[in-house]
Amino acid sequence: MDLYRTIPYGRLAGFQVLDTRQYRTDQPNGDRRSRLNDEALDPKNTLLGDRQAGWLKAQLLESPATWNVLAQQVMMAMVGYRPEGSEPEYSMDQWPGYTHERIQLVKFLQDRKVLNPVVLTGDIHSNWVNELRVDDREADEPVVAAEFVGTSISSGGNGRAEAPDQQR
Repeated sequence: MDLYRTIPYGRLAGFQVLDTRQYRTDQPNGDRRSRLNDEALDPKNTLLGDRQAGWLKAQLLESPATWNVLAQQVMMAMVGYRPEGSEPEYSMDQWPGYTHERIQLVKFLQDRKVLNPVVLTGDIHSNWVNELRVDDREADEPVVAAEFVGTSISSGGNGRAEAPDQQR
């Protein structure tokens, strides 16, 4: 079922609505919070699948919109959880579990100079605003896009007010 689509809002905004659930490979590392190891960095991992990724790039290249919005389900920023005294661990259900594809997509936005890219994310039960870089682990790299993460609009959510072990 093709759920991904473009929703234009005149010349002001183009919404590329993505499906990051139907075409994805299994989450690496048994879907457990993990370091960015070989399994998480595997180029075969995909959230979008080849057909949707090709469609997305074509839509972005042809877009006449001032703002190019990617609306999708899982956080794109590489926000890690740092257990006491160890390296960050990342959710393998989000884009960090598909790091190679994520880096390639943000690099595409940067290299092709896609106008004003913004990522809208839901399905996380907390709110965030993130700066996206080709590799978010490199804080000195230029910001390529902004990400706005919103909680559910139809439930009270189940998140905490603070997540003390989360770090970028």
